[in-house]
Amino acid sequence: MKVGRKIAIGAASLFLTAALSGGPAFASDNETSDVDSGSGSVGVIYGGTTQSIDPTRFDYVPAAGSPQAGMIQPLNASGTQSIGGFTISVGGVPIGIPRILLTHEINGSGLRVTSEKVYFASTSTSVCNYQVVYQNRSGSKIYSSSYSSTYKGCSSAKLMYNSAAPFTARAGVQCARLFSNGVYLGEQCHSIHQ
Repeated sequence: MKVGRKIAIGAASLFLTAALSGGPAFASDNETSDVDSGSGSVGVIYGGTTQSIDPTRFDYVPAAGSPQAGMIQPLNASGTQSIGGFTISVGGVPIGIPRILLTHEINGSGLRVTSEKVYFASTSTSVCNYQVVYQNRSGSKIYSSSYSSTYKGCSSAKLMYNSAAPFTARAGVQCARLFSNGVYLGEQCHSIHQ
């Protein structure tokens, strides 16, 4: 909640600064704008192009074919979803503790998925007789579901790969869905577009 308020205060400060100065609220292409958000000055640069010469500048991107370009992996996504949990109070401040953290990583380009994996970690109990379903869907329409084996027994942490990868997905979302004893626990999804 503090983050939301900070963003709102920063935005209000931006518009208030613009109104008091009689200037525009946003800078035009290739201009900078300094806004005091209450925690220091924030610079915003609108527009511009990349360059491959000076790595100390904000607009530096390694040239294609250079050794540094190979270190960049822009074609992946990773996200973590908390599932269930409980709340504790520390100094009067409520803090949520998730029961399970489900991390889903996907690699590829456009609609092509080259690898996909999921990792779960349980903070308060083991997950028993678990299974992951990798699902490609859009809205309520399911395009495909790839099922892992059901792992018998219990674990508090596990890494699993989608054996169906590589494959071509359809536009929408690609989700990793966690089941325990045949019951859906939760999912983590990534948007996939052409």
